[in-house]
Parts: sequence; C-alpha cells; structure tokens
Amino acid sequence: EGDLPIDIEIRYCLSKSDQGIYTYCIFEHQPDYDAGDFTEARIAAKLQPFFNYIHVDDERTGPYPLLNEGWDKYVYTSLQWKNRAYGFTSPEKGLGWFMMVPSPEFLSGGPTKAEFLAHGINPTVLCYWRSSHYRGASVILDKGEEWSKVVGPLFIYVNEGQTPDGMWNDAKRRLKEEEKAWPYDWIKNAPYIPGDQRANAKGQLILNDSLAPEQSGFTGEVYVGLTKTPYNISTKDGERTLNWHNDAKYYQYWTKSENREGYFIIQNVPAGNYYLSAFADGVLGEFVQSSIEIPESEHVDLGNIVWIPVRYGKQV
Repeated sequence: EGDLPIDIEIRYCLSKSDQGIYTYCIFEHQPDYDAGDFTEARIAAKLQPFFNYIHVDDERTGPYPLLNEGWDKYVYTSLQWKNRAYGFTSPEKGLGWFMMVPSPEFLSGGPTKAEFLAHGINPTVLCYWRSSHYRGASVILDKGEEWSKVVGPLFIYVNEGQTPDGMWNDAKRRLKEEEKAWPYDWIKNAPYIPGDQRANAKGQLILNDSLAPEQSGFTGEVYVGLTKTPYNISTKDGERTLNWHNDAKYYQYWTKSENREGYFIIQNVPAGNYYLSAFADGVLGEFVQSSIEIPESEHVDLGNIVWIPVRYGKQV
C-alpha cells in the first residue's frame, strides 16, 4: 500500500549444520527516483497450527491464547528493543520457531518503541522496522535523494526440545550468542558497516538534580543513545520535526546501564556525527547533546557529561 519507488533486495544465509536461517533486506533509493514514503515495513511468518505455545517475553509465555483477547492481537505488544527473541513452540512436535533480532540498531523509535510481536488464530510472528503503530515512525524520501538501509540480519531459529519452556530458554541462550557475534563479518556487497570500521563510545552521565538527595546518582535504568540529529520533513499538515522517537530512516545506537554513577558504553558505532540522547528512571525529561563525532575504528571517551534536569518547582 506504499507509494515509493525503491529497490529491494532480500537475502538469505544458511550456515552449515546450523539450526536457523539469517535473512536481511537492502533498501536503496537512487538519485533519479521520485519522492515517496513507507507505510508498513516488516517481515511476517505464518506458522503451522500445531505451534500452539506462544512466547513473547518471560511474563507472556504459555498455551495460545494466553490472554482473553478475543480478536485483539495488540495484547501481545512489547518493547521491541528489549524483547528480541520471541515465537512459538509445539509440545506435540517438540519444535520451536523463534524470530531473533541480534541488534536493534536498524529498528525504529529507539528503546521506547512498542510493537506487537506475535499473534493470530493461525500463529504469526512479526518483526516491524517501520509501522504506524503507537504513534509510528517515518521514512520519507525526497526526489533525487540517495538513501540506503540494511534491515537485519534477523535470525530465524528452529530448535527441538521436550518442553516449551526448555525450547524458550534455549532460544534466549542462542540470542545471547548472536548478540556477541554482531556485527557479522560474512555480509558482502551491501551497505553494512563491518566491525573493524566501528568504534565504542564511553562516558559518564553525572546527574545534577537540585531536588534529588545529594550523591544519590541514578536509581534505575539509564538509556544513552547516539542517533541522527533531529530533522524536518514536509507533510500535508506542514513542517514536522523528527527525532529518535519517531524516526525509522536512520540507524540508532543505544545502550542500557544500571550503573548508579552513570557510566556507559555504546558499542559498534560507525563513524559519523551524532546526537546524544539519554533518559532514566526517576529523572524528568531527556538529556540531549549535539555534534558528537565518532571517528572510524577509534574508541572514544566522551568524558563527563553533566545532566541538569529542567525543574519548575517541587515534584509532587
């Protein structure tokens, strides 16, 4: 249902003696192509009915349907940045089928983007990298704009086991292996940045909150990301500014820390100029800093970054 002239190349990779297939997609908009935008962009798999145990996350795993959802598939919504192994199992066949996202860098909307991952009277597993769900995220291309993006690789993992829980735990174990292997070194002839051309960026967020107890630091999860600098797009309703919350056009590189002192490391960042954003449990607002330069293959120490939350009075 989109209206976008674009080249799409879908690739598959099967390793010898492995239990799954990698797949990734290369999207390219050439300089001589017209303008347009995406509507939905995803990979979807419809499984055989004997896959009757659903596994979305640790809280939602069991015989399908888990919830009294009627026809509402959105009850299986999750934060896709956090939950990157999910699917179905079949106790009858002793088989599991799992979608795995080894890195969320190509997903849209950053760590707060909600999406529904699996559903269906017939078991269905999805991976959206661009959708209109939950405020959505945009990919709008101008006439004459040269743009490309590699979505994936995703890993489709098929395992065997005596119980659904055993296969679910095995899938989570395999995801950790894929995360460690990222970025993959076997992708050729694609605009995919290999590991030897990426760098790590470390630093320390120092919280200077006038209403927080002295030396309290961070008290929960802290997210720090390097993303595209906010940019404007033209819509039928006028100009609109996109940032990491609603962008699907560019890659995003995030890390989660629970370090009280605010130390963080963002791994595998390609060279470029970035916008640094941070948000944390118990801290109002969002920290931003522009013009963060990451050189190729050179690890960067961003040093001490002081975060002074905006306050208008005592927090109720």
